[in-house]
Amino acid sequence: MIEPLPPEIRALIADSEDAQWRFEKEHAGTWSPSVTSDYEAVFAVLSALPRREGLFLEWGSGFGVITLMAAWLGFDAHGIELNPDLVEMAEELAERHSLSAAFAAGTFLEDGAGEDGYAVLREELASFDVVFAYPWPGEEELFLDLFRRGARPGATLVFNRASGGIEIHTAEGRG
Repeated sequence: MIEPLPPEIRALIADSEDAQWRFEKEHAGTWSPSVTSDYEAVFAVLSALPRREGLFLEWGSGFGVITLMAAWLGFDAHGIELNPDLVEMAEELAERHSLSAAFAAGTFLEDGAGEDGYAVLREELASFDVVFAYPWPGEEELFLDLFRRGARPGATLVFNRASGGIEIHTAEGRG
């Protein structure tokens, strides 16, 4: 059974849903509605990690909800998002909820389109203790491969599959 979300996290999610609705209304025709993670399930998994400290990274952070939940839990939280408008929205959400997180407008993919998000954050993938990803269908293996090749040994990937379910992977090292 998943424990009820803390009131602060419920408020964060409600605020993000309102911001998302406004954003999608303002960008109608130029923006495809986003699909959000199962926030309760992700929060439960992040809360159950043996270490809730260190560096956290969300790939494709969107409105920043997962990144901000990680910050609330005590992580030094970071998000990389390709869309600079969403980065701005995530930063505003962080400010409204008095949460500290760093967001970068850029890409987390090798040879991806856009500015290198790691360079913006002044970090590299191997710096992070926990990475969260919610890839679009068909991107799952790409994301898993990126994590396996770039994460430091012992790092954790919290992987929300588009088909449903959350998996945890641990990096064994580069090879």
